[in-house]
Order: sequence, then structure tokens, then C-alpha cells
Amino acid sequence: MIPISMIKTIKSVSLEHHDIICQKILNRMTLEEQLDNPLIIKDCEGLSLKKAIKSYFHIVPNEFHDHFFKAMFLSTRRNPVNHEKEVFLGFNCAKFLDVLIELGVIKGYQINVIDRNDDFEFNGAREAVSYTSHQDKSNDVNGIYLQLTLNDESVTVWTMHSEELLIAEQAWQEEVFGYKNAFASRDELFKFIMLLRATKLMIGFFCFSEKSGIGELISNIMNTYYSYFDEFKANQKNKLAISLQNGSRFLSNQPSELEKALQSLPEVVEQDSGTLNRHNIAANTNVMEFGVGSW
Repeated sequence: MIPISMIKTIKSVSLEHHDIICQKILNRMTLEEQLDNPLIIKDCEGLSLKKAIKSYFHIVPNEFHDHFFKAMFLSTRRNPVNHEKEVFLGFNCAKFLDVLIELGVIKGYQINVIDRNDDFEFNGAREAVSYTSHQDKSNDVNGIYLQLTLNDESVTVWTMHSEELLIAEQAWQEEVFGYKNAFASRDELFKFIMLLRATKLMIGFFCFSEKSGIGELISNIMNTYYSYFDEFKANQKNKLAISLQNGSRFLSNQPSELEKALQSLPEVVEQDSGTLNRHNIAANTNVMEFGVGSW
């Protein structure tokens, strides 16, 4: 059962759509029964529920409110800035793209997480990919692709390799979710990351669409989810500034024992090329918005 306080919060934000939103919460509660140690939505801060619902109406232009509810879901995160339990608004990528088809914005799409045992051939950003999924999965992710077929039959493809996905996944867990799983599966998170990777170019496609609000929708998605990273980075800068300010009172002209030890190290330290982590991947990748590589 949904707590009365949550129902009141929902009705205070959207009386017209409260039944749909309540169902989204029930969907989350059902999923929680299947997850290992989930963050319970009923335990989340009430104001965060109100904020999540309002963000849907901010992201989605009025003319599309009823359409994109089918793609929207409510989940949870642990705010990495203040560690509060919060409701998180997300979109299922496949359902989101299905709505774009229903609205006549695109003609079709493919989005797949590529296993190392799958067959995949990328023929360029304007050519259809060749992809065959095999039942014998290695459970080792090799990458992901999103292919859109536009109404003029032209094709646009975006790809991310496995290293970029590792960077992106780590960034979302650390800077947005607080290491709590907000998506139903890892593949669903990867697909959402891929969708966000494509949004910048999508704006260029859809700003001339007969559905003028689609360009606004895509822009709002970019701004909303990037703001989570902005908030985290701003908090980190504030922490650093406070730390430096407090530490300045204890500065000395003489190097500390740690500084002496560091100065004695050789100037060039070779990294083990076989070690793969977020930081040495990032050193060789142009990391931009949403923790992913260049557009």
C-alpha cells in the first residue's frame, strides 16, 4: 500500500494524473521485492517525491504529458551530496523511443547492449549497423549502439565502447545514485546513458520536426540530468575550498615528511597497462557530459 502522505503529495502536484503516478510507485514497490537490498521508495524524503513529479512536467512539454507517462518511471537514489534517500525520475529508453515512433517523430530504432560473443559491425554514423545477438552470452559487455531511422529513411548511429560505458556507469553511481541501483537492470542504465549520449545531435534533428515540442523535450532531458553532475561537482569544489581554507592556518615553509617522500620519487611513474579503472581510462578518453566520451 502507498502511504497516505505520499498520495497527498502526489495529489498536491497533479490531481489530474495522480492515478498514473500512484501506479508508477506501485511498480517500484513491486520491483523492490525482487531486488537485493534496495533503497525503499516509501522511506524517501517527501519533498523529493514532489520534486521528481514536478521534474516530469518540466521535462515534458504540455502537449506530450499523456504520451510520455508510459516511458517514465519512479525509482530511488541516495543523494551523494547530502546522503538523503530521494525519489528519482527516470525514463525507459525503449519505451521513450516507442513514443517517438507513435508521435511520428522517427520511423524506427535499434538499441542493443553488445555482448563480446555477439556479431557487430559498425559501418559509419550514416549507415545501418550489422548486429546479430547470440544465445551463448559471455556476460562481458563489449559496447552499445543506438540506431535511429528517420522519416526520410536516413539512418543515424551512435556507439559507445565498453571502456566508455565503464566510465559512465561509475560516474552515475558515484555522482548521481550514491551507489544505489536506480534502474531495473544494468542494461537499462546503459541504454539510458546511450540515449543521453545521442541527445545533443537529436536536438538538431528534431528542432525542425512538425512536432515542435520534441526539440524542447530533448533539450530539457539534457539539462535536467546534467544538473545532477553539476550539483555534485559544485559540492566537491566547496569541500575543497573549505579544506584549503582550514588547512592554510597550519602551513609551514618547511616541507612535511610526506612532501619529502613525494619529492624523492622518480618523476615518471609507469602505469600497469593491464590495469583498467575509471581514472586511467579517463586519461585516454575525451570525457564530457554524462560521464561519456566525445559526441
